[in-house]
Order: sequence, then C-alpha cells, then structure tokens
Amino acid sequence: FSYYWGHKFYPIPYKIWNALLHIGLALGIIISSHYFKVEGFWTNLSLKFSVISLYLGLIFIIEKPAFKKSL
Repeated sequence: FSYYWGHKFYPIPYKIWNALLHIGLALGIIISSHYFKVEGFWTNLSLKFSVISLYLGLIFIIEKPAFKKSL
C-alpha cells in the first residue's frame, strides 16, 4: 500500500522485481535455517559463513549491471 500511495504522488522508477527477489532469497535462507539445524559450534559457524557468502555472491550476480554502471 505504501509503495502504491507513494508512487501515485511521487513516481520513482524502483526496480520492484529486484527488491522482491532479494526479499525472496532472504526468506528462503531464513526458512531453510529454521528447518536445517546443525549441532556443533564450528560446524554451525562455517555453515553460517557459507550461507552468507552464497547470499552475497547471488546479490553481486543479480546486481552486477548496477555495480558496473556505478563504477
């Protein structure tokens, strides 16, 4: 509702599909972390690091054209 209302009075060309993709990736990670529990401190820590690295890598791949354009 907030997006629609704001877009009605102040039209800004947001990339809605990219934002939804980022939200979907984050929700997927949150939901999968709820169902896949790993015991052990170091195993859990390395798994979290791997998931965060994968997420950041996917964001970089998705947003690569924007990164190139800003440089």
